[in-house]
Amino acid sequence: MSNMANLNAPKMMKVENYLTWKNSFTSFIKSQDARMWTCMIDGYVAPTRHVEGRVKVISYDKIDESEKFMVNAEKKALAVIKMSLPEGIKHTIKHCGTSYELWKALEKRYQSSSKQRVGGRASDEEADAVKEEGSNDSSAHLEDNKNATQAFMAEIVHEAETTISDAESQVKNTEAKVDAEVESEAEKVVADETTEVHKEEVQSNSVCSRCRELQGEVDRLSAQN
Repeated sequence: MSNMANLNAPKMMKVENYLTWKNSFTSFIKSQDARMWTCMIDGYVAPTRHVEGRVKVISYDKIDESEKFMVNAEKKALAVIKMSLPEGIKHTIKHCGTSYELWKALEKRYQSSSKQRVGGRASDEEADAVKEEGSNDSSAHLEDNKNATQAFMAEIVHEAETTISDAESQVKNTEAKVDAEVESEAEKVVADETTEVHKEEVQSNSVCSRCRELQGEVDRLSAQN
């Protein structure tokens, strides 16, 4: 994705040239990053997760890389549109918080008035822009659907890979835990057996010692007799 410094987008010098600017700006955005164009025409939806049974918006530092790309694309799209507008109309679009809202607000405010000028004082360039708009929008819609589908499939694949990776990690952790428990239990059994053997040896030594004492007593009595 291009840096903001490299986004030298076409400027709308005056609102009367809206259609000319719109076509040039559309081509420019598509050449920069398809994700920016997707945000502008389909709308950007912040990443969410199910947390404790509720859907919550996730902060930037906790989302994955594909989601960060879309966040950055939305920010750049909104900023580039604003920088391309004449200073005189910027105060009218302050309420627009997303690139989609801003793009639609401009269409609603200026597109109809620009089309009305085609039969009168509009330039040849603007007239051509109006004539080509239908076919451009149609092909753009097909391309956008294709890009959206590809992005959706990529997200599904990424989620599946993440799920598999998490499952493998969980299996490994479980196996390691079981191995550790088995080893600990085996060590305990060995320790218990060793202790029991030691007790038996002590008892045996004690019995032998007593036997020797009794034998000594018998021998002493025999000698006296």
